[in-house]
Amino acid sequence: MELFIFARFHARPGNEGAVAEAMLDGLAPTREEPGCLSIHHFRSIRDPQLFYIHSRWKDEAAFEHHAGLPHTVRFLERVEPLIDHPLDVTRAATARFGQRGTMTLTNLIACYAVLAYNMNTYDLEAPAHPTEKALP
Repeated sequence: MELFIFARFHARPGNEGAVAEAMLDGLAPTREEPGCLSIHHFRSIRDPQLFYIHSRWKDEAAFEHHAGLPHTVRFLERVEPLIDHPLDVTRAATARFGQRGTMTLTNLIACYAVLAYNMNTYDLEAPAHPTEKALP
């Protein structure tokens, strides 16, 4: 079953650039992992200290493998002293709305609508392209 990761990072004042740089440095090697289906970073429009990473994995084993890789360990060691809270990572699975084990096109569209609503509600922005370096 696919796994979705939502990670929240609120930078300590003055560390916004360092958090953004650490995120960008970690994205490319993560995208190369065979179990990573997608990964994107976001920054709040209203709170420049607030960042998110959303990633999608083949399964939980793929994410567990990712968590132990050197670039992931380096990222966490680099970013943890820069944020003002304990690491905040949520693991989630897709809610199944159609037949057991399937997702209908209608429900997939509904999921994207919820994501768009949340991005608008929480004033999040994402780069236009996954490789675009839009963070400061």
